[in-house]
Amino acid sequence: MMSYEINTIEEFCHRINAQGDQCNFKELMKSTSPSVFECKIHIRGDGYDSSFPLQLMQGIDDLQTAVFRSYAFAACNKLDLRGVHKDDLWMTVKVEKGSTVFTLTCAFLAISGLAAMFKDMTTNQRWATIILIAMAFAGYLGSDWHSSERSADVEEQRLLTQARETAEKEQTERERIKANSAAVSEAIQSLTRIATENPRATSIVEATSKNLAYGTESVVRNAKGASFIEARGQTFSQTEIETIQKHPEAQPTVSHPLQGIFRIVQINSENHELWKIQLKNVKTN
Repeated sequence: MMSYEINTIEEFCHRINAQGDQCNFKELMKSTSPSVFECKIHIRGDGYDSSFPLQLMQGIDDLQTAVFRSYAFAACNKLDLRGVHKDDLWMTVKVEKGSTVFTLTCAFLAISGLAAMFKDMTTNQRWATIILIAMAFAGYLGSDWHSSERSADVEEQRLLTQARETAEKEQTERERIKANSAAVSEAIQSLTRIATENPRATSIVEATSKNLAYGTESVVRNAKGASFIEARGQTFSQTEIETIQKHPEAQPTVSHPLQGIFRIVQINSENHELWKIQLKNVKTN
């Protein structure tokens, strides 16, 4: 088993913060274990043990598709998977013995060749974007990742969860958790500042975050009988689980009217209760 210098997200972020603008993200990723950016899903409820419940397969598949669409958007500026080589897109799922924790690892988050996709970016802009994609996959970014308030909320929720788990421990341990959480938030801000110097990075990470939010919700929707779900760092209460499962597909909270001449390029009618239609503007493509 390969030995890595950096094995936790806290170590990774402390290193970014310590090196500041002199940080070489490409070299930093080489010394970082891919496990730092694993996506974890923890489910409790009747029928959930060390097995892999069949009804979850659709949710896991939707999450995988969300990751693949993000890859396609980064590589080809499109969400359509047609023409994308899937050899670099495999995803593995590990079920830990005696628990309900699923660990997902995606190959393309770690491959150095991904940097070649962003030809109009500087080296650090490319790698800052890649790292933000990886952090979104692991659950360190919200769907509206570019909002500093949202980033703070994500870190606060993560901190509170960890603080509850260490309530019986010494004050020094809680202070350590607080410092680590602040380091993650600071690193995200630094990465965002560098990546978003190029508008392309903004659209890539924004699309990735939204795709993953949809994939995560699909996991919740298909986890029938679950009483507790924690997916990509987000904890869902019993009420939230029931609400999502009651409504098969929530509609966007904000609608944006489109004007132009469009043609239908793809129709997905797998669900007889819901039709998804993809349109293409014939003038702007």
